[in-house]
Amino acid sequence: MNDSHIRINGMPLEDLLAVERSIEISEHFREEVKTLAVQCGVRRRHTSPRMRFCRPGRPRKAVSLLLLAELEPYLKDETLVLRDIADLFEISLNDLKFYQRRLSVRRKRGRKCGNRGRRTA
Repeated sequence: MNDSHIRINGMPLEDLLAVERSIEISEHFREEVKTLAVQCGVRRRHTSPRMRFCRPGRPRKAVSLLLLAELEPYLKDETLVLRDIADLFEISLNDLKFYQRRLSVRRKRGRKCGNRGRRTA
């Protein structure tokens, strides 16, 4: 069957279907990228100042999924001190606490075994 004579808004049917398919593919790709960005904690695109009606919040921090996986066993081990874990991975203590909150790991409060050497009686 020859559909070459069918036109929609002056555009041939084949061309119109190709455009619709490309739009669907680009929307699907955009959704996939958005879900991956949310998982990784990537910052959203900067909006123009006139679009902001209120004070902007703190920008989102990027999350390294590989570092998150490597930190998890260390954070779950109660015998290790956070300062020592931060020194081991060469990151700041604030970043380590951020990853701890991201993993939702709760540690017992109080002194850990690593503080005994620092304490003077």
